[in-house]
Amino acid sequence: MLRYFTFNGRAGRLEVLFFYALILASAFAADYCQKAPPGSLAFSLLPVTEVFILISLGLWLVALVRRCHDLDLRGGHLLLMLVPVVNVLFLLVLFFKGGFAHSNQTGSIPVSSPGNSQ
Repeated sequence: MLRYFTFNGRAGRLEVLFFYALILASAFAADYCQKAPPGSLAFSLLPVTEVFILISLGLWLVALVRRCHDLDLRGGHLLLMLVPVVNVLFLLVLFFKGGFAHSNQTGSIPVSSPGNSQ
């Protein structure tokens, strides 16, 4: 459980996709709460969903750095996410390219990555 809060090590594709799905689900929940009538229970949960989105974004960022490590890239390559068009291509690489099937300087092969042969 603590590995989700550290930038050290490697992450597989499924872990990155899980946190991305978590962000999408919490964004849909926040949108639903925002459209609810004022005074309703759903509307009062809006701050909770917004905090959950921020936590999910932080966990996704950590998973993205560790996914870069799985591809033998440095975490600083995430700065490519700031460049339009390149960010989409870089995300596609992170989501769909299989990790290296050997241990590297950042750790051993992540268990959650089905594309890696062990």
